[in-house]
Amino acid sequence: MASAHGLANLFKSTLREIEYDEQISDRDLNNLASHPKAAALLEWLCGNITSDNTLATEELKRFNILKERQQVLEGASLREALSQAEHTNPGQDLTDDELRWCIM
Repeated sequence: MASAHGLANLFKSTLREIEYDEQISDRDLNNLASHPKAAALLEWLCGNITSDNTLATEELKRFNILKERQQVLEGASLREALSQAEHTNPGQDLTDDELRWCIM
């Protein structure tokens, strides 16, 4: 396990990579990283959270707009759309246009 200071710096670097906008003080991060259970979580986050599996600020804004317009599928509606998509093109990846067609 890295030192508390080293882990705090690694976590700050991870936050920059995923474009996290909120400010967290060095003191707070060092305190958090000095607790064993929190340090284990921070290490896991640093090893698993990247810009590839998080939404950038602009993507999150667009998602929130879609959600406000009730254009985000969840639960049963999402499962139904995915089921229809699978029946349309079994075993193949769908384009965005094909996915839009499935939910219309």
